Amino acid sequence: MDELCSTNMRIHTHIHTQEVAHILDHASANSLVIIDELGRATSTSDGVALAWAVCEALLATHTPCLFATHFVQLADLATLYPAAKLWSLQGEFLSAYIEKNENRNKKQNKSYVDISQERMDYTWQLSSATSLERVHYGIALARSVGFPQEVLDMASK
Repeated sequence: MDELCSTNMRIHTHIHTQEVAHILDHASANSLVIIDELGRATSTSDGVALAWAVCEALLATHTPCLFATHFVQLADLATLYPAAKLWSLQGEFLSAYIEKNENRNKKQNKSYVDISQERMDYTWQLSSATSLERVHYGIALARSVGFPQEVLDMASK
């Protein structure tokens, strides 16, 4: 099973990278490009470097692009290039978290992820932003599937 998962990830990453190469070869001011998570399955430094370079190439060709990323470093492009605009996905509700065997719907801080039904439900609104906030959904996911509290506490430090 591990080998199958690994092979699927390599194939997906290869196809995604090929698609971006095709975009770079054909994008123009008449295109609309949507890129989701370029650099996934690479090291953080490689992912940021590739994503940054692709953004700069698309800016140079005046290609309209929506670029979804978890690399907060890319927010700096909006300060360097007037054509680059920073947007953020925002939500407006309280999230519930799951504690093993007690307080199953206890309210927590404002969040954009509802995990009250033992699954992660996202509600989003696209809004103009001045910076990107680091949000730790991985910890919320770990809590929702029952990670031990000691591990959650360590990860939160």
